[in-house]
Amino acid sequence: MSSRSRWLRFASPLNRFSDKQLDYLTNLDGKNRMAWCALIHEKNQEKGIGLSRYVKLTEENNVAEFAVTVVDEFQGQGVGYALLKKLIGSAMDNGITILRGYLHPDNKRMLALCKRLSASISTENTVCIKADIPVSGDYR
Repeated sequence: MSSRSRWLRFASPLNRFSDKQLDYLTNLDGKNRMAWCALIHEKNQEKGIGLSRYVKLTEENNVAEFAVTVVDEFQGQGVGYALLKKLIGSAMDNGITILRGYLHPDNKRMLALCKRLSASISTENTVCIKADIPVSGDYR
């Protein structure tokens, strides 16, 4: 990912994850902590091009925080939409009713995607926008 994409996704110039961050992002149970990965086949190898994940919030019943990341060269091609649809389907299966994302205000593509999925949008503070996507309908 480019430095701009990392900034839009993580709101910081992140170059490496700490062990704690890696554990948070990769310790999955398929119910309260879920992820989907988008792959392509290139030169007889699989290459990851995107990831969506959610982590159920302990302080709010049936709400999970979500995030979507797509490699720069594949942004704007529907990868994020497909990943988020899969995530919504999993959330629905697991009793989650709201997927909540925190977006950088300059992340126009993600904001548009959230609006396309009927998210309620609010400004939490000057640093991020909160998008609550209702988990309903058939997103499979």
